[in-house]
Amino acid sequence: MPSNTLLLVKTFLRSTSDINVLKYSNDKAKRKYATNSLVGHVILAVVLLGYATALSVGLAHYGQAQVLPEICALLLIAMPFMLTLFKANGYLFGFKEYDMIMSMPFSVKNIVSAKFWYMYIMSMPMYGLMSLAMLIGYGIGGYLKAWSLVEWIVVTFALPIIPMVIASALGAIIVRIGSSFKYKNIVQAVIITILILPAFFARFFVENTMNAEGAETMMNSIVDTVGSTTKYIPFAKWFSEAVNDGVISSFLIIVACSILVYELFFIILSKYYRKMNSQLSAGAGSKKYELTSQKQTNMVKAIAFKEFKRMLGSSTYLMNAGLGQVMVTFMAIALLFVKPEVIIKSMMPGAPIESVMVFPAVPILFYFFLGMMPTTCCSPSLEGKNYWIMQILPVSPMDDNKGKMLFNFYLTIPFGVFATIAASICFRVSIIDALFSVIAITSLCIFSTVYGLRCGLKHRRLDWENEIEVIKQGMAVSMNIIPHLIVGMILMPLTVMANYYIHNVAVIMLALTVISWALIFFAWKGVKKYTR
Repeated sequence: MPSNTLLLVKTFLRSTSDINVLKYSNDKAKRKYATNSLVGHVILAVVLLGYATALSVGLAHYGQAQVLPEICALLLIAMPFMLTLFKANGYLFGFKEYDMIMSMPFSVKNIVSAKFWYMYIMSMPMYGLMSLAMLIGYGIGGYLKAWSLVEWIVVTFALPIIPMVIASALGAIIVRIGSSFKYKNIVQAVIITILILPAFFARFFVENTMNAEGAETMMNSIVDTVGSTTKYIPFAKWFSEAVNDGVISSFLIIVACSILVYELFFIILSKYYRKMNSQLSAGAGSKKYELTSQKQTNMVKAIAFKEFKRMLGSSTYLMNAGLGQVMVTFMAIALLFVKPEVIIKSMMPGAPIESVMVFPAVPILFYFFLGMMPTTCCSPSLEGKNYWIMQILPVSPMDDNKGKMLFNFYLTIPFGVFATIAASICFRVSIIDALFSVIAITSLCIFSTVYGLRCGLKHRRLDWENEIEVIKQGMAVSMNIIPHLIVGMILMPLTVMANYYIHNVAVIMLALTVISWALIFFAWKGVKKYTR
């Protein structure tokens, strides 16, 4: 890495490092935020490492450890590609400090490479944990040798470069396409969503991992699926050959490809980088302005509209906060044309389960996607250095909170209600059951909105340099996602089990509604506590 690039990377890391804040800052609020952020990331890392290690040890226990290098390679390809596709535009193009950095005595390649390496270093801990989990199972299986350990470590750091470069290249193409449209942020978000949706809706291991034939059958099914997948991904095959069979040429091919792909991409990108950013920052074709009558509305609705415009102003924000709604809509439309028996047979083959039995878990599934990223979670922090404007306006902080919540209601409740009605038609439940299900999903959306705002206010961060630090890496987002994942995974099987004994969907939905409003009450107390 050239010295100028290394200097820029160090600067980027120091300016955003929580450890750096704890080491040098005397500001109690910043130190508290940094401490909470580190704790949240450690908890998330432990959870991810636990799940991945359980899988790898399970495969080793059933004598399938030889497939772990292929699984590791697939993870090191799929995860960087997906996450980089979400983040590349925000890190590489149109970032806030663009003018300042471009005026410094650094080459364009130095700047673009530094941004890429910053993104790589920030993401690498997650990829490293996944690789470590697979390595643990591989060692338990008795396959690990000294030379394979060295190759494993090198490939762990080299292989993610290839999917990250490919995702960055796609991001550059998307920026180029979107910059020619008036609503470029919407166009970019739509294109990225189209690229990502197939990965979310791919069945992966669902039809195998959900069957009831035992853990050994499940592990064999995973091995078969991985084997059929790696036929189309040569890097996974090369990693397996290098680690399992000691084929040094396969190892060198992976390293050489990583270096070559990186160099070619950034040589090409640096030639067009200034032009692409200029197009991105330029407005659409000029239009003659006409003064018309001004519309009046109440303060809360005006703030909700402001939040809507802020969302449209960022493709990263739009994509992250709107992907759940897109997925729920696709699922709802699919439910209108697919019989519930087909869904149950696909997910749980051979299980003697009636459609009405699993229906209570469906609204929770919709909530799982709709509540993953409420706009209230990051909107307080996204005000950034413009926070003072809201402070001097004649707007009470609580009205500001209500406006933020109203926008998220608009963004989640209609989709949740539509999807629940579609599911009710698909599963042929009674009108009473459908009505209580609609009330339940509405209550869950309200809870996710209020709890998201509570997290957003408690962990508000205004000194960010790149909005991705708030939208994808913010403490508020982490504190919302962790309990959201846990609660979602607990509630879905719990409601199915309850319906197995109660046989009354309406009662279960009513209980879910009561629980939701109890949680809303406590979350609202937190909102009032942290409002200032």
